[in-house]
Amino acid sequence: MPENKKPNRSDFMKTSVQGAIGVGRISREHDMFETLTYHHANIMAVGDVDSKRLQEGKQYVNDYYTKKWKTYSCNSQNKATRS
Repeated sequence: MPENKKPNRSDFMKTSVQGAIGVGRISREHDMFETLTYHHANIMAVGDVDSKRLQEGKQYVNDYYTKKWKTYSCNSQNKATRS
């Protein structure tokens, strides 16, 4: 989905939900970075045995989606609107 296109229900039905297991430096710089470049793939979960890397991976994903969707918000009918 182009960055300037308002998301709709159809767009979300065409997405692939991903999880990242092991979110250290290599995963963040290669695997997760590459996955996030595809508009139809979303990282929805992260996991790691090291709690510090887990927090860093979680923050990486949250920061990415916060930046990507900062111009959109949901109204009371769960419809995305551009702010």
